[in-house]
Amino acid sequence: MSGRLGIPVVPDIDVEALEGRYIGFNGQSQRILTGVEGTQQTLLYNAQGDRLATLDGRFRGFFAEGQRILTRTEAGDRTRIYDANGTEQVSFVGGNPKLSPNEQVLLLNGADDDETTYLYRVSGEAIATLKGVFGHFSADGQRIATSVEPLDERDRSWLYDAAGNERAEHQGGLPRVKLNAQNNGPYIVTSGRPGQKL
Repeated sequence: MSGRLGIPVVPDIDVEALEGRYIGFNGQSQRILTGVEGTQQTLLYNAQGDRLATLDGRFRGFFAEGQRILTRTEAGDRTRIYDANGTEQVSFVGGNPKLSPNEQVLLLNGADDDETTYLYRVSGEAIATLKGVFGHFSADGQRIATSVEPLDERDRSWLYDAAGNERAEHQGGLPRVKLNAQNNGPYIVTSGRPGQKL
């Protein structure tokens, strides 16, 4: 059942009475998140509308199981994982978080002047430091592509395996890894350059 603007309705909850801007429900509709305008905070409520916690950082996503929450704080450039009760599980230095398809690995950009991407297990264990920023996982999570800033004259991209081992370096920025079933892929596709089989 959906209410105004397609927001799911939970019986006995007035979403408009919650503090902050409505963000969403977790997968089981047992947790509600709101964002406080002008701050880098996310508010966590239970299904009855009781506030459970104030999370540091802006909401970046629920894990698929709905029991963990990902936030990012620009100040200090921190990414955090919280459980569904609002308890911080792990904190990382780095921003622009991206989860692997199996949600076991996290890619994080370094600070603004740091042209590296960091690969972590969601438990907090560091796996590798990768060249480039703007990291992306392939659909199967077995490849990672990074590149330099879009306007950087070096115009380079890198491809890594899931363990963070460099597999290739290419000319061309803003990479995407594509799987090609006909030719048993994968291919790396970069801006202004044709796909190159790996």
